[in-house]
Amino acid sequence: MTPTSQWVDYYCDVNTYLQAPLPVGSIVEARTPGDLLVGQFAVTTAGKYGFMPVYRASTDFAMTALTPVIISSSLLTAFRR
Repeated sequence: MTPTSQWVDYYCDVNTYLQAPLPVGSIVEARTPGDLLVGQFAVTTAGKYGFMPVYRASTDFAMTALTPVIISSSLLTAFRR
């Protein structure tokens, strides 16, 4: 992940995985449609994360289009467009 001069901050204070608060130690990631990592946060309080900076990957990447997706194969939340 490479910090850039443009970013938005994401947070969530009520995040669940399988109907339970997101476990401590979970990794929240933001990735572009091309799978470039643009943000990452380790959960330290169950069910909460952030503020997580999500960096703009390029001028044609609309950060506002990111939406949360739970990937069930691991304790991971990823934002994908």
